[in-house]
Amino acid sequence: MSNYAKFTQFKIRIVGSLSAAYADAATFEIVDTTNNLMCQYDYRGLTLSRSEFSPPVILGLRGPWNAFQSHRPIAVDDFGGTVKMWELASREVAHVLFKMEPLTLLPLPPIYIKRFKTGLTLGATAGFSTGILSCAFPHPVPFLR
Repeated sequence: MSNYAKFTQFKIRIVGSLSAAYADAATFEIVDTTNNLMCQYDYRGLTLSRSEFSPPVILGLRGPWNAFQSHRPIAVDDFGGTVKMWELASREVAHVLFKMEPLTLLPLPPIYIKRFKTGLTLGATAGFSTGILSCAFPHPVPFLR
């Protein structure tokens, strides 16, 4: 449980990702847009996908910001929990449904980000992944625009 102020307005972006065979790894940044605090998160998961390569290998680069809001106030460093992604991606076009389920003391309804923008993707894929999102560092840092 975080000691930081809790709010409902945030933004998220992918910093980088790699999907190979049946494993996913990614880094995300989440920003509390009210307090300008940022927390970096690591994602590790399993994927079932079809790709233009065999075995499937997909590389994602830093993407644009995606605004979202939570149903209840939450601190920027409390988003750790499960993530599910449904993705159809090819080079510069990606259609992703992103679902976060933070593991908070009081249950929080899932957070859905429809049309999650990922940025440039090297490779083409269609699939589903599920995994764990965990805070990479113990404290949020100031977000400098």
